[in-house]
Amino acid sequence: MKHTLLAALALCALTQPAAAEKVQLFCDALLKEESYEPDNRHMRFLTVDEESGWISRTTDIRSNTYRQSAIDVLAEIRRRLADDFGATLVIANAPQRGIFVPFLDEVEKEDARAIYREMLGQLNSAGIITPDADEILTSDIAQGDSFYFPRDTHWTPEGAGVVARSLAKALQNAGKIDVSDDEPRYIFGDFELETFKGTFNNSIEEICGIEPPEHEMMVPNVVPVAHSTEELADQLFGDPALGDSKKIVLLGTSFGNSSGGDRFRWAAQLEHALQNKVENLSLTGGLTVTAFEAYAYRDLAPGSADIVIWEFPAVYVSNWIEYDFRQILGAIAGECSAETESHALSFEAGSDAEIRFEKPLPLQETVSLDFTDFEIGSMQLLLQDENGKKYTQRIRRRDRFPGNARTTIWRTSTHGLSGELIGIRIENLDSDLEGELKICD
Repeated sequence: MKHTLLAALALCALTQPAAAEKVQLFCDALLKEESYEPDNRHMRFLTVDEESGWISRTTDIRSNTYRQSAIDVLAEIRRRLADDFGATLVIANAPQRGIFVPFLDEVEKEDARAIYREMLGQLNSAGIITPDADEILTSDIAQGDSFYFPRDTHWTPEGAGVVARSLAKALQNAGKIDVSDDEPRYIFGDFELETFKGTFNNSIEEICGIEPPEHEMMVPNVVPVAHSTEELADQLFGDPALGDSKKIVLLGTSFGNSSGGDRFRWAAQLEHALQNKVENLSLTGGLTVTAFEAYAYRDLAPGSADIVIWEFPAVYVSNWIEYDFRQILGAIAGECSAETESHALSFEAGSDAEIRFEKPLPLQETVSLDFTDFEIGSMQLLLQDENGKKYTQRIRRRDRFPGNARTTIWRTSTHGLSGELIGIRIENLDSDLEGELKICD
């Protein structure tokens, strides 16, 4: 039996228990839109299958390919990383969770699989290394129900391992890394039991006041193999002078948990598959842009990484994602080497603080903004194309942006765009703000 509501309501019912028996988790409040706080609206429209114990939301099966303009920006990110910093860009899009939900429609799943294959093909056409979609979707793990957790939005360590192994093969085929099975540098050590509640369970607890059973998982620990002090240093710190290690950085979402944590063993699975140390700079709650932008402002320099692995779920791919890509490209571009325009800015506090330029400013490659005191928030560039059609480009930083990388400098790329900058709008500005605008080649 299924409880499903596809209008403006959400519905949830039974889920798998800690033991074999099922537990009733449904409450009437789940049917009322007002039960969902504004910051939890993305958890609406839940469907629960009592037989399998899986919970799904509408967006689990959402599938979009990249717009060509977004691919063009990604190609420029790849080029700048390679040419200016000597780093290879890898993108690991986690496949749509809905593909693995047992009760969802098979036709919709097949459509999602086709779109996932097309997405990775688009990235490959831009010269970006990715895992192989077919390897992932036809793996033994993908044929079962253990790629994702039944009551959480994240993949399991097994699902992460499938992607990591496919990625290792792609990097080896591209000549970017040498993975040998003869003398492993990283091996699986012991396994340990970990428990956690899960995203969907948290929603049930908040709304219904019911405490759901936690997920239980056996997670692998990956340990370095060393025959000398020098080898151990190489394994732990990835010093190329002591061996054949590469400097590999993981810039991920909550799938990689956060710096210092690796709950779903994504970084560990990468270390095992790549036989190489991986520096995990993922950020829970950072969405697509935060970990990468923070890395660009704080750490990116020539030689700082040989391989940059950028992970975000396929369901993030939508029209708005190009804004994030442009924001990252702006951060990578760094300080203006040549500016064509420079203007002082002055904003008055307000819910929509806005300035308009008396004379529109022609677009170049980068828009750079330096404020007296503005590190976290959201703003929009007000633009118009050559035909006078007005549009916006969003720039935002969430409060998850790490403190050691925060800056009052904001940059975004207008690479490939034509037209003019006619103004800037800042949302919910608490106090008056001064700044400087630079348009850069």
